[in-house]
Amino acid sequence: FSNNTATGSGGSLYFANSVTDFVINDINFTNVNAVDSGGVIYISGVSTRVNITNLSAWCNIQVLKYPDVEYYHISPLANSATLYLNGEKVSGDLVIPNGVERISHYAFSNQDIKSVNIPASVISVDNSAFQGCKNLKIVNFEEDSKLLSINDYAFGGCDQLNIITLPEKLTTIGYCSLTVDNLKVIIPTSVTRIHYGAF
Repeated sequence: FSNNTATGSGGSLYFANSVTDFVINDINFTNVNAVDSGGVIYISGVSTRVNITNLSAWCNIQVLKYPDVEYYHISPLANSATLYLNGEKVSGDLVIPNGVERISHYAFSNQDIKSVNIPASVISVDNSAFQGCKNLKIVNFEEDSKLLSINDYAFGGCDQLNIITLPEKLTTIGYCSLTVDNLKVIIPTSVTRIHYGAF
């Protein structure tokens, strides 16, 4: 961490200043249910660079959850950070690794991604996972996809998307999840819930 003030409490870190650079090594946040749970990172300010070394772990990060509120904004990418994988900027063609079961909140939001391949293992594309990826043109769901839900704002603002074919087991399309002008959406018969404003 550089140019920051951090205080710890029960394994959590609270940053008083903007984060300029930090590294996450193979971190997978799971079952985080309270403020004092180990491994929770709170960020107040704008993150400008996030470097990760494990793409699968990044995709699977879980957010802090109180009984009625999920704190999606604790992801550093909620503040339009630039994501790097082992020092290389995440851009162009993105391949989510096989075995990943979820693409977490803001995981790739506002990144310079042109295409994404989502493996059959993914069950959920979480809130704002790809929101604001303005150059994203192709979203490919692999054959026999297990995807059940595309959540709020997941692909919102992906202005270059022209067509998306949703996988056959999908049941839920979230609020503003596919709000893109002139987007053609092919919806399977398995879908049982389409939230208000999904398109």
